[in-house]
Amino acid sequence: MNQSIPSWLVSINHQWSIQHKLKVQQQLMNTSNNNSSSNQFRVLTILTLLLCCHYHISLSNSQQVLPDDELASAIFLIRQYGIPKPENQSLCESYSGSKMGARFVCDSSNTFDEKYHIVEITFTLTGIPSGNPPSLAKSFTMPALQYIELRSEEVANRSINILELLKSVKSLNRIILQGDRSISYIPGDFNNFPNLTSFSLFYDNNPFVIPHAFLNNSISLRSITVTFSILSITIDDSLYFPSLIDYYFQSNCTAGSHHINITAKSFPNLERFLVFVLSRSNITVHLNKDVIKLWKIYCVVTSELDSECHLRIGYPSSIESLYLDNNNIQNFSTNLPNTLRTLSISNNLNFNGAITDSFCGITSLRIGSTAISSLPSCVWCYKGTSRYDVITDLQAPPNFQCPGIYPQITINNKDNLLVTNNNIATIKGNNIGYGSYESNYTLNPTISNQELSFKYTQATPIPEIPTLVTINLTPHKVQMMIVKDDINIGEPTILQINQNNIIIKFNLDYNPYFNHTITIDNSIACTNVTNIYPSQFECTTPLLSSGDHQLIVSNSYIQSQVPFTINSQYLCQQSTNNCYGNGKCTIDAYPIISSGNYNSTNNKHVELNGDFGPSISNHSNVSVSINNSISCVVESLSQFQINCTIDQQPSFGLASVQLQLNNDLNTTARNILYLQSPPSQPSPSPISKLECEKNTSNCYGHGYCDDSGKCKCQHGYSGIDNCLAKYIDAIIIPNTTDPTVSFDIEGTDFLFELFSIQELNFDKNITKELFISNYTWNVNKTTTNNHTTNVNYQLNTLSSPSSFNNYSTYQPAQVLSTISFSTQPRTVEFGGQQLLLHANSIKLQVNISKWQFSSNLSTLRVLQYLRVVKDDIQFNGRFIDVALSDGRPTYSPTQLLPSTRINDEQSIAMIGIGFPQCQECVLDPDFAALVINPDGYGKCDSIGFGKWKIIVIAVCVSLVMITTVLVIVIAFKKAVQLKFAKRLNKSFTNLSYSLNNLSNSFHNLNRILNQSDTKISTQQEQEINTNSIQNKISDWVKKKAHK
Repeated sequence: MNQSIPSWLVSINHQWSIQHKLKVQQQLMNTSNNNSSSNQFRVLTILTLLLCCHYHISLSNSQQVLPDDELASAIFLIRQYGIPKPENQSLCESYSGSKMGARFVCDSSNTFDEKYHIVEITFTLTGIPSGNPPSLAKSFTMPALQYIELRSEEVANRSINILELLKSVKSLNRIILQGDRSISYIPGDFNNFPNLTSFSLFYDNNPFVIPHAFLNNSISLRSITVTFSILSITIDDSLYFPSLIDYYFQSNCTAGSHHINITAKSFPNLERFLVFVLSRSNITVHLNKDVIKLWKIYCVVTSELDSECHLRIGYPSSIESLYLDNNNIQNFSTNLPNTLRTLSISNNLNFNGAITDSFCGITSLRIGSTAISSLPSCVWCYKGTSRYDVITDLQAPPNFQCPGIYPQITINNKDNLLVTNNNIATIKGNNIGYGSYESNYTLNPTISNQELSFKYTQATPIPEIPTLVTINLTPHKVQMMIVKDDINIGEPTILQINQNNIIIKFNLDYNPYFNHTITIDNSIACTNVTNIYPSQFECTTPLLSSGDHQLIVSNSYIQSQVPFTINSQYLCQQSTNNCYGNGKCTIDAYPIISSGNYNSTNNKHVELNGDFGPSISNHSNVSVSINNSISCVVESLSQFQINCTIDQQPSFGLASVQLQLNNDLNTTARNILYLQSPPSQPSPSPISKLECEKNTSNCYGHGYCDDSGKCKCQHGYSGIDNCLAKYIDAIIIPNTTDPTVSFDIEGTDFLFELFSIQELNFDKNITKELFISNYTWNVNKTTTNNHTTNVNYQLNTLSSPSSFNNYSTYQPAQVLSTISFSTQPRTVEFGGQQLLLHANSIKLQVNISKWQFSSNLSTLRVLQYLRVVKDDIQFNGRFIDVALSDGRPTYSPTQLLPSTRINDEQSIAMIGIGFPQCQECVLDPDFAALVINPDGYGKCDSIGFGKWKIIVIAVCVSLVMITTVLVIVIAFKKAVQLKFAKRLNKSFTNLSYSLNNLSNSFHNLNRILNQSDTKISTQQEQEINTNSIQNKISDWVKKKAHK
């Protein structure tokens, strides 16, 4: 019978043409009864598959759309360089082929937010720029761009420097620019690229001045290649390139225009340093001996004889290649290291230094066009062989015979043994030659004439007991004892985890002729070794941490090792007996809530950011509640963001969030939401000009009262206290070792310093603590516009004093700090807020990233301390209630911890600043020093601040007004106590009028102060036991007190 097409099928097919639908429908309607079922089923199946595929492709295409600002940046490049690509969404390609031609590669699978972005740009063709590039902001908007290669000389607008646009694209891992005529200078702030591994700039036109901070603090950078000529460059130990291996540039420098000093502090992994000296250049390079990985050095004059490279070198112990061609050197001031294998000093016409037997370890010697008159016998013996390269104008002595050159040959192998591991051994000695090829083994030089690598090539096994053999060390033969010492270890497995130890099982094949030891990580003994089966063993170690380890088997000749991993989930299950039946061990770090906020226009809408797992979808069972009482209905969700809605207006103040995924994974973020209450109404009655003059003694003589009853202060005086205090024009000298905020004014010493970073569990107990004083900082100083000085500090957690046993816990963590100060007032933005900084104020930013949290419930707290000496000086510190958590503003509480007394006249105030769990956490306080009523004008006895004091103002700043002021006063006389609430009320009762004028929100001082008391007492109830902190810092504080 006839049957019509189902309506659901017609609805899906809305994108198909009407004509095609009618043809299909007609085919189905005319199908005969005897074959209608099978044919119709076949047609429907094919049609459904096609439609589903079409729908999926359409849906995928609709999701693969670049943001508008990112598309605008791509269109700029297309017009600027003449890239033959469409100026719309179709410019994107997927990964395919080599990096050639013109292409914009877009992707969503490997981006930071898993959204569609441009990840690669390549243009290696000759472009014809056309049209004016669209106007952009000061930088590209390409947040996921990883690779850019532009090889085109001409551009549409030469005034737009491509480096200025790229300097904010911190996702880049490789930059290649060639012949770009838009580059007329190198920006001074082209630095701090955390992912950049390679930078190449090829340019053959105008020479450039290299800014001091060029590419500085690019911690992953491995290669720098710049082929343009350099007029001026400074390389010193204030720079930091921890991963740099290759550094190549061309010099046009003259005397006094440069300073090049290569140290291990700045270049701990540098292996190759190459300088090509151009015409009329005179350059001096200092290479320190502590750069132990440096093995290849070029300081070569390209062609002209009017240029010189003066190499001041400490000869690092690893140097293998040294190129000093076309210079004007005459001799070597010190002996060359015995690791040197290549020496090239051709075209040094006046070089007449002696080439002696100490040079016999060199396998490539290039000394053409020099004044050298004689060479040692080893050169003539091996000249012309495949293993020795000599370029010289000299001829071998008449009737020279090679075999007589080594009257003394020595073998230094222990016990004269040739101990093999996987058929490979080492022969060490003196005058042992440069290697040879034999029928059953080969010898290759590791250190020519001193160390040879022996490789056995026969099928016959090497004996497991020492056996006499003859080794040909051309031209000599020596006898040695050969023995097999293979150590082959199978992958270890964890057999059992007990309360105090771990039992490990592994396969082992070894030669029992030697005595062996077994260790973990070369430091922990694996004891109770038991041979449970042929080639299978067990041993016992103390409890190991979760993560990667090495099992090492060694004897007095060789060692072998194999990696293994202890899974944190398995370790948790075994060591806690599955959380003692009260929980679940999981290897998943998620769910994590890193920040949250209420929608500014509708407070019922809540946005949560963090990591909620890669498999989360709209079909996941997700439960969100506020303060364990208000349900928040999920509207949309992804791995990194959840949006939900509550059915009632939230309460003002702080709120916690509880999250549960799929009835299995859960977390709680305490005080992650903050809803600020509006200013109370009505506002206090205005104050008359006369009342203002009376109450403030005419603004303490440092300003005047306007018609609205507010003080207008003279330049340099603080409006927060009605012109009572004056900002001090102090000369600020940045600390060269650590990020300490300090003012030293006529003997008054104010310090603000990082003390430690704590990880707190859900109960606010310390689970881990990183003490800053256990580490050193790498420091870099820059100046902008001659007014603002920025000093960048990076905590070096990879090296720590040996007395600090737990340093490996913090190696992945990165702690960056930036101190800035200016002689001019300035406005800075942080967390969406505009903050005014007075002249000579100090701004401190602290960035903590890659902290390995113990639990998804853990949070961070940064401890900082304040110290003040002497009176009549006020030290202001402003802590806004906002921090950045993974790039997003979030509430950040500031807590006063118990103080530490140094003596009757000094004190330490410890401040804790809290973060949620974040992979990158940023705080941003600022500080200023003021002298209180410097001329004593209108001073009243009732306004007594005490002789010794610290005044810290923690200001919670919104976009339009100051809403809360928390004032902490610590006063010391002969018998000193910290009585927070009483001193607040006592010290500031007579200043209520001054505080009232801060904003409309201060109309009731007593209420504000009471709220502050409540807030502090609440925080103190949640405080952890700080006795351990006091004990740990007592000696350290005493040392700091003498700074």
